[in-house]
Amino acid sequence: MKKVLLFIVTLMLLWLPVPTAMADTGTGVFSINCPFGFSRQADPIVSPGVYPSGHMHDFFGNTSTNENSTYASMTEGGTSCPLTADKAGYWSPSLVNIATGALVVPSRNFVYYQNQPVTYGTTQTFPPDFRMVAGGQGASVVSVNYWNCSNESDSKYHPSPSTVGAANDGNCGTGFLRMHISFPPCWDGVNLDSADHRSHMAYPVGSSCPAAFPVKLPHVTMHIAWAARGFEIHNGNGYQLSDGTVFPHADFWQTWVPTTKLDSLVAGCLVISQASACKNLSDAKPGP
Repeated sequence: MKKVLLFIVTLMLLWLPVPTAMADTGTGVFSINCPFGFSRQADPIVSPGVYPSGHMHDFFGNTSTNENSTYASMTEGGTSCPLTADKAGYWSPSLVNIATGALVVPSRNFVYYQNQPVTYGTTQTFPPDFRMVAGGQGASVVSVNYWNCSNESDSKYHPSPSTVGAANDGNCGTGFLRMHISFPPCWDGVNLDSADHRSHMAYPVGSSCPAAFPVKLPHVTMHIAWAARGFEIHNGNGYQLSDGTVFPHADFWQTWVPTTKLDSLVAGCLVISQASACKNLSDAKPGP
């Protein structure tokens, strides 16, 4: 009789549905307002060891980033971000006045970490030394990588500084010209980087990650701002990025120290979604 009962219980267990990965509890986000650090013609992800690299970049976050940077050197560097654990490297092409060749110095880079797509699985933290590139010519998609003024809604998309100017009477008034870059959040779960620095990542399809990229990492978006006072952007007025295009792109290198701080922010702000405690972070307001 006991064997029969055991057989029945076993059958019942086999019929139970297999649980899927737990989804995050709601829309979560934490953000860090990182002031401009410096400009340098280097790109340690795309062109390691090469100086000068193909074009000038503006660097935010890690203050030691250069063409010879390694993971070890980055973790020993300082940061322009108010949260000292955020020693990540964030960089993008500089904005250039074509007529004079002068660089337009940015004010800051507002970096958001979000849990998108929200209902797909549980957000995992970035592994140490993780690297990726997003955007650029041929990869730029309006609503993913775009421009606008700070007095416009984030859902107002412009493909270039000139179209921003045309839509805003020639300039952004007393506000900021902004460039937005959205990194893909879906990871292959294996590679910290890839030959083109993109192929190990993918954007969601609908509300899910593609089957070949099953791991949901934080969705990083960078919002770089230039004070609009003092230069006109009507019809572009001769402004473009240092790579000779107007297509936003950026690089990200995960070199947080300690990595446990990033882990706790992902767990407390994205998985649990304690949004009220996780907005704009600094050491004075470190979140969970």
